[in-house]
Amino acid sequence: MTTLILDNDNPVLEEEPAGYSIKYQRQSDIIDTAELKKTRISIVGAGSLGSFTALALGKMGIGHLQVWDDDIVDEVNFSNQFFRKQDMDILKVNALSKVVNSFTEAEYSGNIYKFSGASVVSGEILIALPDNMETRSTAYKVFLSNDKIHTFIDARAGAELMRLYVLRDKSEQTREFYEETLYDDNEAEPVKCTAQTIIYNVMLVSSFIGRAVKAVINKEEFPKEVIFSMARIDDISYMIRG
Repeated sequence: MTTLILDNDNPVLEEEPAGYSIKYQRQSDIIDTAELKKTRISIVGAGSLGSFTALALGKMGIGHLQVWDDDIVDEVNFSNQFFRKQDMDILKVNALSKVVNSFTEAEYSGNIYKFSGASVVSGEILIALPDNMETRSTAYKVFLSNDKIHTFIDARAGAELMRLYVLRDKSEQTREFYEETLYDDNEAEPVKCTAQTIIYNVMLVSSFIGRAVKAVINKEEFPKEVIFSMARIDDISYMIRG
């Protein structure tokens, strides 16, 4: 197959490389587009982080997205989740299906129940984006016990702060590093309901997740932990470890 390349207004026919798609040509020297299409990603949570992450990964060219969520779209979700006005009172995984199908070419499967240890994960990359630590811990245990899953990504956001964890092995050192960040839900600091989240922080987190996925696909290095505060845009607002 050939594609038309314009160079200084002179058309040149150039052979199309394997896995090439005109829709993703402007990123083809940044990430392997053929690998993108083959990659399966499973996402726990279709809320603020989950909805934007599914959209971002689908627009990148990820071929398969699997999502869990048992909640419906509520009016309070309107300002910080990627849902439309007509999606109110619809199950989030069903509303997200319409978004993914409208904006991307990814195959999508939605699970309208809470993620559990018995959930069948099809992705090689598992991304935990729930609104509670109990489900996050469950997803982590599934990652440890499932040989098909080679990467676990955990993103957390509150107000203008984000934390991102990217685990690419299951070694004792990695487990000890990550498990220090886990805690019970009743130990979480209470946050005012009017200061929980804002759209630009959600979009920042989904961008970082996309960058982490790119590193995994391209076999590049990426830190185990990234912390960024949008409230303090200065030299101490950003931290990486691992």
